[in-house]
Amino acid sequence: MSDATPRRVLIIDDNRTAAETLATLIRLLGHEVTTAYDGVAGVQAALAFRPDLILLDLVMPNVDGFAVARALRNLSLDARIVALTAFTQPAFLEVADEVGFDSVVSKPATADQLTKLLTH
Repeated sequence: MSDATPRRVLIIDDNRTAAETLATLIRLLGHEVTTAYDGVAGVQAALAFRPDLILLDLVMPNVDGFAVARALRNLSLDARIVALTAFTQPAFLEVADEVGFDSVVSKPATADQLTKLLTH
């Protein structure tokens, strides 16, 4: 169990295995987690779940993570939004900054990275 205050975490990733594995790890650290597997479901889940932290994949079919982040920022949710992606090229990072991501973490996230995200 983590020393962090329990957080509500939303994971939005089209890779179900990756999302569920990450959710299991975060639950083991003592946090409440829900998952969504596409952008539309992710926005709906954010409205219903009201997370403290959103871990959002950038490259997803239909609605990508950039569009989801824009939509979430327009909803004025009080959540940190972290891009969780295998694509860390400078162009991706620039767009991530422009649309309002609070930070970017490379996949796969390490336990140390997750702990830092969950304690701040």
